[in-house]
Amino acid sequence: PSDDARLLAGALVGAMQSSMRVTLLHGLPPSIVRFCVGPDIAAIDGVDNRDGLAFLFDGVAVLLRQIGLAEQHNKMLRVISRHVGAAVLDSFVRAGRTGSRPPFSLPTQLDQQVRDVRTRWSL
Repeated sequence: PSDDARLLAGALVGAMQSSMRVTLLHGLPPSIVRFCVGPDIAAIDGVDNRDGLAFLFDGVAVLLRQIGLAEQHNKMLRVISRHVGAAVLDSFVRAGRTGSRPPFSLPTQLDQQVRDVRTRWSL
């Protein structure tokens, strides 16, 4: 394990935690990183959080995989997933910023995709 990997993983987890308004969910970012890179790489990178939220996330991750498969065949589920995804992206972009717009613009293509959703959905 390199010190750089631990530093970068710590910065990623810290940024994700600071973007979450609900303090109770601060255990979720390490769980997400473990899910994305796998437990072995996460341990090497110093992301080794296995609290109760991690076990809950494991169950939710299985559910999200099933939804991902099901949405390919269900238009309503696709629409809902798109709205929720846009709301998550928008809340991450706005994290720690005041006002209704971030101090920078989203790329044009992305802005067009989430424009209508931003005002209707919020986390």
